[in-house]
Amino acid sequence: MDWILHIDGDELFYPGQMMALDWFDQVSDDIFQVTFLNHEAAPEAFEIEDYFREVTLFKRNPAILDPGLYTQFQKISSKSQYFLAYQNGKSAARIHPTLLPNSVHSFDIPEDHALVTSSPSILHYLNCGFQNYYKKYAQLGNFPDYWWRSKSNPIQVPFHLLSRDACCSGNTDELVAIYRKFVLYDNFGINQNLIGKGILTRIHYPSQLLASLSNPLV
Repeated sequence: MDWILHIDGDELFYPGQMMALDWFDQVSDDIFQVTFLNHEAAPEAFEIEDYFREVTLFKRNPAILDPGLYTQFQKISSKSQYFLAYQNGKSAARIHPTLLPNSVHSFDIPEDHALVTSSPSILHYLNCGFQNYYKKYAQLGNFPDYWWRSKSNPIQVPFHLLSRDACCSGNTDELVAIYRKFVLYDNFGINQNLIGKGILTRIHYPSQLLASLSNPLV
């Protein structure tokens, strides 16, 4: 094994139509870590069963957007928050004897031997479908206001805390309202406007690839 990549069950490593092995083979030998910027899903349906097959609309990572586009996003979408989770990407590291994880996002590697790229990228299918959203927060339960039980690392994602509180209160109607307000992108006209501004993007290939595996004639 030459590389290790940390991603979650609702994430996909997306090298476009290139084979992942081919992409890693071309990385310079002096690079020990590659951080792939993530794009966050913008689900267009209230209920989604298989997000890898059904979701094709994504919010582009803020790092590759002009800062002024965030104001345009709020104005066009009427949504107060853009990304609802992390935006600093996920990393792959070259295997070597002293390699250690630094966090779920990066590894401890020799200095000045890292690369950050938006292509390939990580597709983060966050909270796609209300039932998936509900089950997630029901499982998380009444978690603290800080990450990793460290009071020096407060959670600064209002959506995350708001969802926790609504779920713990047992108020399903409030959870539905939060999902519609923050997560759901079901207005075709608004979505097309945001795509035109370069804020949202369509990525069809993973869905098409899965469809072709299910139906060899596709």
